[in-house]
Amino acid sequence: MVELKKIDILSFAKLMVVIYGIIGLLFGIFYAIFSIFSGSTFGFFGIIIFPILYGLSGFVLGLITGFFHNVVAKWIGGMKFDFEEKE
Repeated sequence: MVELKKIDILSFAKLMVVIYGIIGLLFGIFYAIFSIFSGSTFGFFGIIIFPILYGLSGFVLGLITGFFHNVVAKWIGGMKFDFEEKE
């Protein structure tokens, strides 16, 4: 059993940027598609703006989440993982 006691906050925030950026891109694509049918002329800006906004949100939330994980892990212990080695 291995225990995760601390997360590198900046590394976790960068991971969250990628995850949230991909989600933002998907939402931006859907927004652009639906805006075509509604007649909106700014729909394609969603493909650019959504990933940026979601990525920034992911970075901030990654910093906050990583910080709180480290604080709480000091109090109650870290998350425990059970790894199995395959040959």
